[in-house]
Amino acid sequence: MFRISHSSTPFLLVLLLCWLVLAGVHAPPLSAATLTGFLDVVWGDPQPGSQETSHLEFYLADANGQVTEIVLSTKALAEAGGIMAIQRRFVEVEIEDRSAGARRLSATSIRVIPPSDGADSSPTEAVLGSKPWVTLACKFSDKAAEPENLSYFQEMYDNAPGRLDHYWREVSYDNIDIVGSTAVNWKKLPKSHTSYVPTPGSGTSADLNQLFNDCTAAADPFVDFSLGGTGG
Repeated sequence: MFRISHSSTPFLLVLLLCWLVLAGVHAPPLSAATLTGFLDVVWGDPQPGSQETSHLEFYLADANGQVTEIVLSTKALAEAGGIMAIQRRFVEVEIEDRSAGARRLSATSIRVIPPSDGADSSPTEAVLGSKPWVTLACKFSDKAAEPENLSYFQEMYDNAPGRLDHYWREVSYDNIDIVGSTAVNWKKLPKSHTSYVPTPGSGTSADLNQLFNDCTAAADPFVDFSLGGTGG
């Protein structure tokens, strides 16, 4: 075991590289790895009135439920046919080799895998009937503010002009409603604001997976998530 000081680092690195060459030892190149799963695209909106641009994040969920953030270059995205060509599709992603368990990987290419029966590879279903939603109000452990009260979230699901149930009935010719939708009052998350969002206000640094997991866990005693889609 040894310690390298900042001032000596370049010199020691040169010596180390020379030793590797003389010894005939070469650092192994990065190898490509392949992941498959359903891809989801998350759009990030900037703060109202800011000059920031919207940003995109891509998440791959594999057969074991493991979710990995995928970094796609503009070139890889264009070659795949754009966002709508891969959104909620079963895809194969070529990535740069990384250590096991990494949650953010850079992709060199991505392609949609057509199902063997020729059917649509996206996990879609008919959108008809009652489609209830639940709003979970969660706040950071170090933030006491509650921007809206519980009634605000409950009433937005009402069947009145400008409310969500009325909207869906109107645009679906009364084929869709959101009867059974509800809201859960504010729950405190186990961590502070900066634990989830290292750079508040940036619009790009939030750990969305951890926020989702902790918020649903906090609300779990009050919501039976197994009843999703059946009015519960």
